[in-house]
Amino acid sequence: KVLFEKEDYKIALFNVRAADNLPDELVQKLGASKHHVITITAKGYNFPSKDGLNYMLYGTWYNDKQYGYGLNLTYVSIQKPENDASLVKFLSSSIFPGVGKKKAKTLVDAFHKDVFDVLEKQPSKIASLPGFDDMLVKNMQKAYSDNRSYTELSEFLMPFGIKAGAIQKISKAYG
Repeated sequence: KVLFEKEDYKIALFNVRAADNLPDELVQKLGASKHHVITITAKGYNFPSKDGLNYMLYGTWYNDKQYGYGLNLTYVSIQKPENDASLVKFLSSSIFPGVGKKKAKTLVDAFHKDVFDVLEKQPSKIASLPGFDDMLVKNMQKAYSDNRSYTELSEFLMPFGIKAGAIQKISKAYG
C-alpha cells in the first residue's frame, strides 16, 4: 500500500513473511515468530506499487528513532505467482487490462500454474475459453511480455541508480 508518492519516490507498506531474511532484532521486537506475516515500511525510488502482488525487495535495513525499522529499497521486482490464489490476483491486476477476477479465475481453473506457458506457446487454447477472444489474448501476450521485459530491465539497471522514468524510456526505445 503506497503511503506517499512524489515523482519517482515512494513510501509504501509491504506484508512480509518474517522468515524472509528479516533481522532477528526486528522479528523479536515485533513479537513475531518466523512464521508470522508482518508489515514493514519501505522507501525509495523506482519501485512498482500494484497492491496485492508478490514482490522481491532488495535494499538495506534502517532503524529510524521515530518510525522504527524500515527498508531503503535498491530495487523491487514483481514475482511470478506461485499458487492459484496469487495467479488470480496477478492476472486480474492492472497489468492485464480486460481481465477481471472472473476471467482470471477461468484461466487459473483451466491451466493453473501453466497459464503463462499456455499464453506464450498455445494462445488458441485461451481464446477458446468462454469470454476470451483473439484480441484479448493478443493484448494479454503483449502485457505479459512487456511486464517481463520491464522487470528484467529494471532488475538489471536499478542497482546502478537508474530511475523508473529513465528505465521506461529505455524500454520503449529498445524493448
